Amino acid sequence: MLSQFAQTKNILVVDDFKDLTPKTKEASNLIDLLEKDNQSLAKSKKIGIITDVTDKNVVRAFRNIAGFKLMSLKSLNTLDLSNQNFLIFSQKAVETLK
Repeated sequence: MLSQFAQTKNILVVDDFKDLTPKTKEASNLIDLLEKDNQSLAKSKKIGIITDVTDKNVVRAFRNIAGFKLMSLKSLNTLDLSNQNFLIFSQKAVETLK
């Protein structure tokens, strides 16, 4: 499933969400910056954000933005992945998957 996202270039890795404060405006600004560089992300309606562990700040920042699904590696499954158009991984989540 993940290789399909990689082949279609609908996957992105960000350094970390640790510096993200639990504010919806900051999450929205982050997504706006990422969308400028990635047209697939800008067109996507369902975006999955995957972190290595559940982070309260990330949950609070993205919970009020429609179309985003927050997932940790522990809860990751193919059904959730198949319902997304685009995936954003934290660097730690990618390192843990290896």
